[in-house]
Amino acid sequence: MLRCPHEPQNSYIAKETKAALGLCLFGLWPDSFPERRLTARPLCESGILRQNLPAYTRKHTGGEIVSALTFTVHGQPQPQGSMQAFIPRGWNRAILTNDNKRTKPWKQEIADTALCAMEEAGFECAGKNVAFKLAITFRFLKPKSAKRTVIEKTTRPDLDKCVRSCLDALKGIIWFDDSCVVEIHARKEFGAQAGAKITFCEIEHEVGVLVRHLPILDQDTPF
Repeated sequence: MLRCPHEPQNSYIAKETKAALGLCLFGLWPDSFPERRLTARPLCESGILRQNLPAYTRKHTGGEIVSALTFTVHGQPQPQGSMQAFIPRGWNRAILTNDNKRTKPWKQEIADTALCAMEEAGFECAGKNVAFKLAITFRFLKPKSAKRTVIEKTTRPDLDKCVRSCLDALKGIIWFDDSCVVEIHARKEFGAQAGAKITFCEIEHEVGVLVRHLPILDQDTPF
């Protein structure tokens, strides 16, 4: 039985890999492969979503094939803090630390929730050059000292820093790199429970569909 030269002797190649090797031996190996994208499998034989699973869709809209997934992370949203560098005594190189100690647990919570949602939906991390849209709503508990007239959360943390921590937490889980996110819709608001509702959509333009990049005009802005 075939074994992978880079794996231990007791580790066998998967069926898909052996099939690929067979294609290579018979000269049927294709010249190029399409970019690896998110794939979805049915959640159950009846096709009905179970209540404990996140909502996801695979739909065709306006020349785009979109894989979408929505999940909620519970907890107080934390911003991506500034990095600080210091050199310990006797060291010849600097150590980088985050000035916000709560950022790491919050990013870990995002990563764990995203991994569970991806596994339940049957998704895998996308490869390079796969574009994504991202929508995030951060919810914070309203302080009891706040007046009733206060509707919007205009205090810290900054919205862009909260988005940065989310992007960094999902790197290697949903997308290959933060640069793969080409569109972001973000908002922070007060809510009954603190947390973040995250929705991402994979964008794949159909072959032969012309994408025109037009200049931004004043009437194109949302406000």
